[in-house]
Amino acid sequence: LRANILPGFIFVTGSTGTGKSQPLSEPVLTPDGWQIMSDLKPNDYVIGSDGFPTRVLGVFPQGKQDVYTITTFDGAKIRCSPDHLWAVDVPNHSLLKRVVKTTLEMVDSFRPYKYYLPTFAGIQKGITIDYAYALGYALGNGGFSGTALTISFHADVEEKVLKLLAPTLGSTYHIRSTSKNGRQAAYPWYKIHPEIAKYRNAGLSEHKSLILGDLNYSLWDYDSRLSLLQGLLDADGCLQVDGNSQHCSFSSTSIELVALVKDLTRSLGGRCGNATIDNRSKRYKSSYSATLRILMPVNPFKLKADLWRLAKYRPTSSIKTITKENYLEESVCIQVEAKDSLYVTKDYKLTHNTVLIKLLVTTTHCLNRPAG
Repeated sequence: LRANILPGFIFVTGSTGTGKSQPLSEPVLTPDGWQIMSDLKPNDYVIGSDGFPTRVLGVFPQGKQDVYTITTFDGAKIRCSPDHLWAVDVPNHSLLKRVVKTTLEMVDSFRPYKYYLPTFAGIQKGITIDYAYALGYALGNGGFSGTALTISFHADVEEKVLKLLAPTLGSTYHIRSTSKNGRQAAYPWYKIHPEIAKYRNAGLSEHKSLILGDLNYSLWDYDSRLSLLQGLLDADGCLQVDGNSQHCSFSSTSIELVALVKDLTRSLGGRCGNATIDNRSKRYKSSYSATLRILMPVNPFKLKADLWRLAKYRPTSSIKTITKENYLEESVCIQVEAKDSLYVTKDYKLTHNTVLIKLLVTTTHCLNRPAG
């Protein structure tokens, strides 16, 4: 990077190698969903740390670069170049201090739980979906085959469930007992919301993936995605409160549903670990369990809303390992307009843009002259 100073102007020049990069195939979150780095061009928009679109000011090819994989304790994996910048929080007595480090700088002083990635605020803008909660509950505890949509629930929550589902599924249903405390409501297809009725004859196992593939929920607004998650957790989630701690989990025999819950949680600014597989018995299907830890100020339940305690702080993801891969890959760096220079990359993690614009602004500020 080189600066030439003339009366009234500062001319800053430098090669594209000045930037910090990620592989061309690495995903980045945009207002239209996930794209890969190679698809970005100037004046496109990506999602910033606040959940709103931020403009791409520049795209700079970096050629083939060494690739490092950063893995967090919640299972996220992000690939980058050795000089890529990261905004990380480091323990400073009882607080966390925000610093900017390159990948190699973190490697040189690395230990687990030393570096924490800041938490994404969640995608804010999008399409409003009025049937999200009912669809989530039906995906978790419903049947889409037969002459009616069937919804299962425990007798203790019958009144609450029927009230929550009424705006979407209506008040025409037939209740039957499935066990001592088990209940099932059957809703005629022609009486319920058409966006749910269109999934008639989608089975609970092999065909449910067709519903999930059709959702495109990454384009939904924050409240709609939260409602979808609340429906899923009210159906198949578990909340355990023990003293000052609480533990939220979701279990399902559908790995697709587990992946949906995991992705929704992260898209809302929460933290969710990898799924664990429990083969309890050969007589039963495998049970896939995704353990969630949601410490953001949002309640992920409606049925158990009174039990959930809102956290004071948003969660951060601690870096578990930084690994150098045994290959090179074409890479690119971008500049974004966001004031904090952050954008959302794979697994909804925040990463830093190129340092070039930061140096320009800093130099201009120090010399108190207009940039040109």
